[in-house]
Amino acid sequence: MRAAFNIAKTADFRLVRPNPLVGAVVASSDGNILGEGCHEKFGAAHAEVNAIQNALKHTNDLSACTLYVTLEPCSHQGKTPPCTDFIMRNGIKKVVMGSSDPNPLVSGATVLKEAGVNVEVHNYPALLDMNREFFVNQLHQRPYVVLKMATTIDGKIADRNGKSKWLSNEESRIYVHEHLRTEADAILTTYHTVLKDNAQLTIRKSDGSVLDKDIIIIDRDFQLLKPENAGLSIFKSHPHSTIFLFGLHKHMNDVPKNVKIIFTDFDQEGNIKLDAMLKMLLEQKHYKILVEAGSKLATQMMIHDCIDEMKLFVAPVVFLDNQAISIFNHDHYTSLLDTKKFQLSGVHPFASDVLLSYVKKSL
Repeated sequence: MRAAFNIAKTADFRLVRPNPLVGAVVASSDGNILGEGCHEKFGAAHAEVNAIQNALKHTNDLSACTLYVTLEPCSHQGKTPPCTDFIMRNGIKKVVMGSSDPNPLVSGATVLKEAGVNVEVHNYPALLDMNREFFVNQLHQRPYVVLKMATTIDGKIADRNGKSKWLSNEESRIYVHEHLRTEADAILTTYHTVLKDNAQLTIRKSDGSVLDKDIIIIDRDFQLLKPENAGLSIFKSHPHSTIFLFGLHKHMNDVPKNVKIIFTDFDQEGNIKLDAMLKMLLEQKHYKILVEAGSKLATQMMIHDCIDEMKLFVAPVVFLDNQAISIFNHDHYTSLLDTKKFQLSGVHPFASDVLLSYVKKSL
């Protein structure tokens, strides 16, 4: 299973998405690996098929072999035929699965057991963690959400006047562009953040190139479409992607070509109804989103358990001002028993900054 896990990680998740990373090995009765494979690209052969085909180059009889696969094999027709059919057709009598598939269409373990195959199902933490994004997509029917914040040691993201440029250093900002923005399907923000910084939200690569990707902006009253905002950089810096504006229904004139209007609901306090928005984003093939916004949106997303991972860039400064803006700002009393629980998944220094990575404890 460790060999299957290691080969799963050789695939580029950006090519595999929305499918999970999966690795498989075929082992002989004496424990020698005869074949291995991973799922390399969405729509291409699955890991089990690649491993079995690889093993058939060494032997034409797999009846005494065991298939180890990191995720439960599919049992339905999708982009490819059911893997369970291929496993049974090649005479494999034992299959060890590293984790169950949360997709309700998948019942590979049951199908194989009913066909007389010896099946073991485990749920190894490392394998679940490897496909956290896929599991969130399937279990919650929404994108995997990463919150990025630059903060002081005392948890402030801006001074009392809203000024925050620049808390983090150049090395931290390079990492945001090269990794966090690059690895997400879209960047989520608010109209206030765009107006405050005239934000472009592009990806500036180390080789000098500038890339763009889909931007999602919460703009209840479509402030960004007012004539005085027509010259904002964001409308000019995304020629190859789409800017999704979420707001209340109203008559629209002169919407830029790269802007897609999505009407949705807001509550009485003016907060967007996150469940509806996130469901729509998944339908738009946004499987992983990076949130780059202020305290209000971050707080709402935390309240509604929509944050799966946090990337906090801690700068070596202290505001020492209770009215400076905190990462989260909520007035309700919360006891220690009701806190939102995350676990530390990484610590990475960037010169004087430190990146603290946290993931939600439960999927």
